[in-house]
Amino acid sequence: MKQVFVVLALHISSSTILLQAASSQLQHRNEERLIGWGGEWHNQHSHTCDVLPRTELAGEVVLWGASNRVDNASNCCSMCAKFQPQGGAKECNVWVWCGDAVQCGSNFQTCWLKHQVLYQGLDPGAMDQSPKVPWTSGTLPRYTEVPTAELMGMKVHSIAINQASAMSPRIRECGSPAVDGYAHVDPACLEQSLTAREHPSTMGAQLAMEVHIEKHADYDGLAVVWGLTHKQPSAELCADACRRHVPAGPSAGVYGRLPCNAFSWCPVEFTFCFEPDAHTHRGGDCWLKFTEVPEAVQVNQRGNMDQVETIRNRIPYRTRHTKAPAQVQWISGVLLPAGDVPSNGTWGPRAQW
Repeated sequence: MKQVFVVLALHISSSTILLQAASSQLQHRNEERLIGWGGEWHNQHSHTCDVLPRTELAGEVVLWGASNRVDNASNCCSMCAKFQPQGGAKECNVWVWCGDAVQCGSNFQTCWLKHQVLYQGLDPGAMDQSPKVPWTSGTLPRYTEVPTAELMGMKVHSIAINQASAMSPRIRECGSPAVDGYAHVDPACLEQSLTAREHPSTMGAQLAMEVHIEKHADYDGLAVVWGLTHKQPSAELCADACRRHVPAGPSAGVYGRLPCNAFSWCPVEFTFCFEPDAHTHRGGDCWLKFTEVPEAVQVNQRGNMDQVETIRNRIPYRTRHTKAPAQVQWISGVLLPAGDVPSNGTWGPRAQW
């Protein structure tokens, strides 16, 4: 077996543990103990990669792995570092390698080179991360600077909890999505709704929409882009991603034809943001959503978790959900045409989950 000597520098709290792997086979055995910690990997070619075992990172593919196989993850990292974009292609700053012959099957030793927008201090977007994932992934320190709202040409307003609006909200034609756990949602109804039809049809008009943001709030809506694989370093950049969202069609899922007019962002200072569902929501997660009547949005969480409106059968929210924090962690917002002022909305069914 060809020996591959690497050093993984793992940062656990304030301590640093150096783990030296004598071969790629030993590396895979050690990965079982390293899940979730990550680290820095200085390979034999002097390229530094942040390594995430048992993780499949997301990103735009710049070199397909089906025709690109290497015998270890260190070489995959080197290929990413040395990749030369051609014809306007993007640089490589994310790599994904599959090193488990049994679990990977036909993907064994494939090395996928990718690009995603990376921000220093923000975890990269991942497609999957669990003990069952056979992939090893990594990133190169090729970061994008976080722009301000002013630099993005975006006008941002703050929403007050007791905010009223002189607008007459449109009718919610397709019902409350969360009333039965989203089981009844009819994408065709939403696509034909007045809210969808009146949404700007050009990018210029979308970018002219103004952003209304509320701290300590989570707004309901149908996900047009899942936050589990979509990271942003600020609420403003999450809002800008919503402004720039272009529906991809059915290939993007059942809501792929819907525009984005609402968003929820988990601040990066939190390791996790609470939701009463089966997913793990991490700092930087940016959910792009469509909601009918964004001028009177439905609210899942707001302010103090134990609001009177969240009590169900006389049981407070945090009694039902013992892991919920005292105060909502999320920041949410909506997009509206210039001059429109939203109300503070209404409590949605999800508040009673």
